[in-house]
Amino acid sequence: MYFLTLVLIYTICFCSFFYVMLMGNTRFHRRGLVGRLRSNILDTCSRIFDRLLPICVHTTYLRSTHYFLATRTSFFIYLNAALLCLGISEYLYDVRFYTWQLGMPSHYLVRQLGLIAVHVILLLSCRFSDPGRVTRSNVSKYMAQFPYDRVYYFPWNSCRSCELGKPARSKHCNLCGGCVARMDHHCVWVNNCIGSKNYSYFIGYLFSLIAMTTYVFHTTIHVFH
Repeated sequence: MYFLTLVLIYTICFCSFFYVMLMGNTRFHRRGLVGRLRSNILDTCSRIFDRLLPICVHTTYLRSTHYFLATRTSFFIYLNAALLCLGISEYLYDVRFYTWQLGMPSHYLVRQLGLIAVHVILLLSCRFSDPGRVTRSNVSKYMAQFPYDRVYYFPWNSCRSCELGKPARSKHCNLCGGCVARMDHHCVWVNNCIGSKNYSYFIGYLFSLIAMTTYVFHTTIHVFH
């Protein structure tokens, strides 16, 4: 139970930190407690880096941050694959030994391998599918897809970068270099935009990750309980 307590504490702290950092700058949290907490964390880290790091290291840090967060790079794809492979290898090695030792049925591992396969398929689908890029050949179709509310979206607006009409609920992605219909965001973990055509893949990818993590946690409780 001590191990499970540590896992639970780590998970809560990890999720809370990432929620603060990712959602603290949104319109809903920007002026609230989460937004102030995010600003304080960033300001404190910036002051520590400025005082402790040499100028050359600080410059390298800024350039690296810009490269990883402001350019389209496959680094997070490889990082995601490495973490997934390491986690799966460690899990299968430990749990296979304990399930065999405790005489537990083999369907625990079979189900987990099935969840892993579904997760990888959805990840690749998000990565290589068309998110709904707006081009000259399909801009009229996307402009008729959603009505203009004339509050945020107007039919006479156009994208200055693409030089095309701007469909309602579309957004220009500077990383991909084009507008995406019903764009949600650019996900660095799949190195692709999430839009009208691959939104279902992305939701499935998230649910498969939740299901895989939940099943690992469930199996771990049975093994170490």
